[in-house]
Amino acid sequence: YNALTLRLIVDHYPLRFGGIRTINWGRPWDIKVKAAGRQITLNQIEHDILRKWNPIDPRIHFAINCASIGCPKIPNTYFDPVTLEEQLSKESVKFINDVEKVSLDRSTNILYHSAILNWFEEDFLAVSPDKISFILKYLNKEDRSYILSNINHIQLKEIKYDWGLNKQE
Repeated sequence: YNALTLRLIVDHYPLRFGGIRTINWGRPWDIKVKAAGRQITLNQIEHDILRKWNPIDPRIHFAINCASIGCPKIPNTYFDPVTLEEQLSKESVKFINDVEKVSLDRSTNILYHSAILNWFEEDFLAVSPDKISFILKYLNKEDRSYILSNINHIQLKEIKYDWGLNKQE
């Protein structure tokens, strides 16, 4: 998925308005690409393959990247079946502790979170009773302790998703 996304960006670079949604009239995920000897779209990879794992593993949302600033950062390595569990956990920790993706404002008791947690809420709720519980699994100790001691006062608020091109180095 990540390699095909990068290929899509390279094939259409420079992007007129800076983001992946400028490709194919806002539908870059529907462009057929050749992978594993067949024609497939990024939508098919994400929704018909990765999200169909049984049981669902919502950590995939922190491993795949649409080349936008709002996406998780692409790891510097491939995902290896032998170490996949460890890699997915590591990417989840990185994402949840990136203040641009999840942040706690203690003055207002608001836990801001990426839109990804709303877009794929059913995946996160398949493994946790609520989004806060899912976030707490990967959040740093200090913020986790604060939230747990103030759980009845914590409110969730979505961070506006940034579709700008991620020029990650």
